[in-house]
Amino acid sequence: MGEREVEIYLVIMAALVLVLIIGIIFYIFQFRQRLMMHRVEKDNLIKQHQLDILHAKVESHKDTSAHIGREIHDSVAQKITLASIYLQKLLFDRQPDREAELNMINNILSNSLQELRRLSRDLTEDSLGSLSLQELISEECRNIRQSGVCQVQFDAKELPDIPVRIKTSLLRIVQEFVQNSLKHASCQNILIQIGLMNGNIELELRDDGRGFDLNRYRSNGIGLESIRRRAEFIEASCEMASTLGQGTSCHIVCPLIKSESDVI
Repeated sequence: MGEREVEIYLVIMAALVLVLIIGIIFYIFQFRQRLMMHRVEKDNLIKQHQLDILHAKVESHKDTSAHIGREIHDSVAQKITLASIYLQKLLFDRQPDREAELNMINNILSNSLQELRRLSRDLTEDSLGSLSLQELISEECRNIRQSGVCQVQFDAKELPDIPVRIKTSLLRIVQEFVQNSLKHASCQNILIQIGLMNGNIELELRDDGRGFDLNRYRSNGIGLESIRRRAEFIEASCEMASTLGQGTSCHIVCPLIKSESDVI
């Protein structure tokens, strides 16, 4: 190999070594850049996760507070209202022998206190888990009939097992509608129908009271708003109708969810 060829060989080798060194330096630089970006992304993910947890806690507190407020209004307040209406009826009748009716008032108030205690225990109600929706509504109807304020007709078709979330919301809708009818409608009869239709739970509520202008109370009626929110909570449709002098109706269509895990 001549001197000229050796020089060319050395130049080529030097160039290759230089390219290799440049490639290694570039790779190390890129690696460090990716490593830094990965650390930044990881820190951002950790911060975002912490923010999500904080946001979830705040939303959970808000939802819990709103739920407690709705439960107190729709459950405990309803029973106390019923007791008040019943007491007013006794005072109006002015009959001396009212021991049975007074016992009824005492039972209603006792149930209200029991329900308030259940709300304080993480809003857990054993009766809602152990009793069917038909049984729970039947109990409400029985209380109304015994009060003598008005007549209640309850027609129920066979229903499958219903998750507690849906059962609670539908029961509260019934209670809200009934109490609104008793307090404001001066009705003589209330009709409650429930059954399964095309895979949906359908609930029909009607009274023969004085009725009202639905548009007037749509925005500021706490009772109507409570019914709508209950329906939205279980992704159900809610149709309210009322005519002056002809009564009020409410039609609820709720998709049937097979298991409690489906609604969490």
